[in-house]
Amino acid sequence: YNMPKVDPNDIAKCALHHYHDVLSRGKPRSGDEWTIFAAIVASSSFVTQVVSCATGTKCTTLGPGGWTLRDTHAEVVCRRGLLHVLL
Repeated sequence: YNMPKVDPNDIAKCALHHYHDVLSRGKPRSGDEWTIFAAIVASSSFVTQVVSCATGTKCTTLGPGGWTLRDTHAEVVCRRGLLHVLL
């Protein structure tokens, strides 16, 4: 089976377009905030589309024991979304 040749830049453009168009609320402020984004993109010779996507955050807090990193892994949430679509 020959897989269709897909330009990786097209996959990245598709994922980023989806992020900017669909996930427009709650974006971080430019310069002092950020978010983590993961997407699973399916591609054929006719169409490239996002199948699952998720955002995550990495937040640090200072507590009695020192700094704590809280990480909601966008990749894990995105994978769960894909499994939901497949099952």
